[in-house]
Amino acid sequence: MKHVTIEDWEKVRFLTKVANVGDSIDDEIINKLLNASSPTFLNSKCLQVGEPQRDIYDPDTNTLQPTYLTFSEEGSNWIYCGCCFKGKNTEPILTI
Repeated sequence: MKHVTIEDWEKVRFLTKVANVGDSIDDEIINKLLNASSPTFLNSKCLQVGEPQRDIYDPDTNTLQPTYLTFSEEGSNWIYCGCCFKGKNTEPILTI
């Protein structure tokens, strides 16, 4: 796992292209995302921000559901969880 900085993000312009699930995310990135808009979802387990990334089939609801950039706070670190359904911090499995 690696630590993703604001400089890493700015080089590629898309967080999903530089961060992998499990990577730690610099506080500066989290602050920038939060300053851009209100959280899509926030509780003690996860923070979700931004516009929907893509719709994925959710077997729990039997419908397509949007996914959002998702992070969890572990101690003093933010961890990238991927693009997850609202209120969840585990990236869904894409099935064809």
